[in-house]
Amino acid sequence: MATLKMNIVMAGARDVGKKTALLTYAEYPPHEELLPLKLEPLDSNKIINRHLVSMKLYELTVQEDQASSRNDIYALASAIILTYSVSSLPSYTMVRDELFPEIKKARPDLPL
Repeated sequence: MATLKMNIVMAGARDVGKKTALLTYAEYPPHEELLPLKLEPLDSNKIINRHLVSMKLYELTVQEDQASSRNDIYALASAIILTYSVSSLPSYTMVRDELFPEIKKARPDLPL
């Protein structure tokens, strides 16, 4: 069985459930004091269509002091999932006007 390696980045607004989604997908037990996953990705192995997929899952929140580390993680990404709160126009606007252009500039080759 061949192993596929992927780096999945979940980026977006604060307090929209990025960390919870990643922890759930990686099947990690909930932990109230878990630090942000920016520098320490979660590792997850899944069998998908009879292929072992080895994933590193990253969480990114937009903060000015983290711009350079975000670009480093974008460079590793196989896929980027953008998140925002559907009940908050500022959340959507931040993703549309700041995060989306930042990712397109850092990774023009990555489909979004």
